[in-house]
Amino acid sequence: MRTQVQLGYTLGTSLLLSAVVYFYASNWGALSRWEKLAPLFAAIAVMYILSEVLARRPGRAFLSRLALLACCLFFGVGLALIGQTYNSHADSYSLFALWLVPALLFALLTRWQPFSILAYILGHLAYLFYFFPSLDSGRTSELRSVTVLAVLTVLNLLVLAGTERRLLASPVLRLLSFGASFFLLLYISEAFSLGGYGRWLNIPLLLMLGLAVFYYHRTRNKMLLLLSGLCVSVMTVVKYFRLLVHFADESFILWSMLFVVLFVWGNVRFLRYLRSLPSAAASEEQGEDAGEERTHYVKWAARVLMVSVIAIGTILGTATVVGFLIIILEIEHPENVLAVLGGAVVIGTIAAKRLNSIVRYTLMTGGVILGMAAALILDSLPLMLLFLVLMVTALVFITGTVQRIYFFVIAESIAGIVLNDLLEDGVGIFATLGAVLLVVLLGTALFVKQQGLRTPLLYGSYPSFLLVFFILTFITEGPAYYLCNVLFFLTVTAAVFLGNRASLAWVYGTSLPFWIAFLVYKYYDLAWKLLHKSFSLAVAGVILLAATMLYERRQGAGEQPALRTGQRRSTVWVLAGLAVLQLAVMSAQIARNEGLLANGQVIKLQLVPLDPRSLLQGDYVHLSFTISRPDWSDAQFEPLNDKPKATLVLAPDAAGVYQLVRLHEEHIPLKEGEVLIRGKWDGYRQFQYGIEQYFIPEGTGLEVERTAQYAEVKVSASGDAILVRLLGG
Repeated sequence: MRTQVQLGYTLGTSLLLSAVVYFYASNWGALSRWEKLAPLFAAIAVMYILSEVLARRPGRAFLSRLALLACCLFFGVGLALIGQTYNSHADSYSLFALWLVPALLFALLTRWQPFSILAYILGHLAYLFYFFPSLDSGRTSELRSVTVLAVLTVLNLLVLAGTERRLLASPVLRLLSFGASFFLLLYISEAFSLGGYGRWLNIPLLLMLGLAVFYYHRTRNKMLLLLSGLCVSVMTVVKYFRLLVHFADESFILWSMLFVVLFVWGNVRFLRYLRSLPSAAASEEQGEDAGEERTHYVKWAARVLMVSVIAIGTILGTATVVGFLIIILEIEHPENVLAVLGGAVVIGTIAAKRLNSIVRYTLMTGGVILGMAAALILDSLPLMLLFLVLMVTALVFITGTVQRIYFFVIAESIAGIVLNDLLEDGVGIFATLGAVLLVVLLGTALFVKQQGLRTPLLYGSYPSFLLVFFILTFITEGPAYYLCNVLFFLTVTAAVFLGNRASLAWVYGTSLPFWIAFLVYKYYDLAWKLLHKSFSLAVAGVILLAATMLYERRQGAGEQPALRTGQRRSTVWVLAGLAVLQLAVMSAQIARNEGLLANGQVIKLQLVPLDPRSLLQGDYVHLSFTISRPDWSDAQFEPLNDKPKATLVLAPDAAGVYQLVRLHEEHIPLKEGEVLIRGKWDGYRQFQYGIEQYFIPEGTGLEVERTAQYAEVKVSASGDAILVRLLGG
């Protein structure tokens, strides 16, 4: 009962928060600055107070932590919102760095993993945006880029070491830091040439993977040993395609065939080796349940590795076969050969029951790809139907849950291709496919009793049905659009609760991401006004919260202890201080901008054509000014080569419109009428001033684009700028 109540409160609150965001976005242009910002201050204070109140009530530990996390998230939103309210945008890295401070302190004080993950992500964003600002990232030298990314890799390796030594108790951070270290080293080894020394950048990558395999073998950590094996496979494929670009000739194709065989064989041996390893016992602190959970995840990780090997082997194998036919045999039109070869391989692998599963499904997938490619080239519907029948046959007669899901997904994909060939209407294609999937889902749930067939059909049809249904909520029109949206939302909400109540993890785990995706992606759906969405979500949220409260009263209060005991009361004041600090930082930024608005000098800038866009806070226009692209010689840009941030001098022309005249030099005093403005040079003869976005009411972008010709801007004595409003001719 407790998890049902927590879920109800969480989903209901999410709906109300989404309704608030949608309402703000729809009325952005009509709200004053204080109407936009005051609710954020109130939200931070309320979320902190709510966290403290809930922490002292039984059964509210999760909601208390969630409220504290919301307090931190609102701070990050507030930093961005202040910049957008005043149309003055600070460097991205400074926003993430400011947000990182409370996230990191909350993580240290609460020891709650979501704060650690948030701090980890914010730290990476602040670091990367500091060294690679989006405006001048193309100007960074290779040596500097390698150095910056290498330092970030070392930092991730230190985090990984901290999790291994249990200084950081976060399994998620362990996986994130391991994956980040690998992909950073892989990127470094591929993206930078550095003259003739580029090949030596592969050594750190090989060293890391070699040490990872050795260490996780010694510690019997099957999960990370599997992850290490997957990384080795990814690296192998990336390096293979790098060689393919440079050595695509007859001998390379022949060597590629051998490479594919060795790649699949090596992974088969690796998985057999992993199965032979004893699992490391769960620690006393973790208990027996943790050991069982880890074993469950290890099994799924092994399946992920197996599927990855099959996918990689298939890609390499089919590419090699096509290359062999075209380059070596010089067959100009290999469609018929591919059709026969693909069909023969599929039929042969269906019959070869004792063949190793990785080898078997690699060959089978390759055969399907080759055969369907030939069918599409030949535009042969009978050939498509033949492969569809083969997949259905394999689904029925080959046992194994994962295997049958595999056949179901392929059969479903082929069915989609067939429907696309038969029907021209997108709505008709997805509606027909959705109806078929629904029939399969309901028919399986009601009539199929054999567990070996029932489970894979349910696991395969339900996510596919939700995906097709979700697509229909965007592409339908008229009354059908609203009907699809209402039915989808009701269906997925009911599935979330029923899956949680019945302990059907696969239903709950599949439905919840679609529920969240509905709230997120519907923001960008232009067929429905934001204001209408806001009211609809608010009504749904109130109904859900009321139903949850009624359900909780009928079932009785939970018996769980409160989150904070007497020993933890000392942290309350520290957390309160953090909340006050967040409010103080936001207040300081607002005061700075208000001071600029009150005391800054008004200037008028001419616009070039506008670009209407859509963002989280509603519609905005992306502006470009005549001062953005000065008609300067190369010599005038030379001082910016080592220092892209610049202070520039503007002066009014005869019409009172300010134009860019020169770079500011401290020893040259300003003339009468001249003002300073701070900008960034992007390396391509263009300046950005942080006033390029102007938020407008929903649906007015085209009108603004048609009428606006000038921008009214206020600048301070030091050159900071705020965009006040747009002006007509």
